[in-house]
Amino acid sequence: MSKVEKSEILPNLDLTMLAQYVVAIAPLEAALEWRERVREIKG
Repeated sequence: MSKVEKSEILPNLDLTMLAQYVVAIAPLEAALEWRERVREIKG
C-alpha cells in the first residue's frame, strides 16, 4: 500500500492537518475547528 501525499480532487488539502481532526473524540467539535482553521489559512 502506498502513502498518499495529496488529494487528487483537492490538491491544496493539507492531509496532515485533516488527519489531526479525523481522530478526534468529538466529531462535531473537530469539524467546526477544522472549518475554522481552513478559513484562517485561506485568509
